[in-house]
Amino acid sequence: MENGSLFCAPSDSEIAVELCWVKRLNMIKQIAHALAYMHHDCSPPIVHRDISSNNILLNSEMEAFVADFGAATLIPPIKLFGVLALEILGGKHPRELVSSLNYSSRHDTSLENILDVRLAYPTEMLIENEILRVYHVALACTLTDPNTRPTMRKVSLELSR
Repeated sequence: MENGSLFCAPSDSEIAVELCWVKRLNMIKQIAHALAYMHHDCSPPIVHRDISSNNILLNSEMEAFVADFGAATLIPPIKLFGVLALEILGGKHPRELVSSLNYSSRHDTSLENILDVRLAYPTEMLIENEILRVYHVALACTLTDPNTRPTMRKVSLELSR
């Protein structure tokens, strides 16, 4: 696609800045809707099994598309969406956030420490609230016990509100 993979976007400062908060939120929603469709509306369900920024392609409008189904299977879903959503918000892989903090303490992390510093902090309350909602959904998707994580259908519905 025209703008390559999402993996390349954070390393290119020009593209990273072009990905304003509204575009980033839309990308997260587009990915959630695609995964929810694959997990819940396909028969049998399709599980990508390699959701990462490498496998998200961006078109000329910076819309996100799930790609590379080489590892896809027809088994119950493994939910990795939360890490990808945090990566989109932060502009880099959230290794420290995911590995060093447990779920309850991550709620105390301020957005300033998570959001991509190349973009101005969101000043519109609507955008800030939307980012917070996406952030909390993403955290729920990274819970240690996979059985306590929301399904992609629930994630998609929550992000559509």
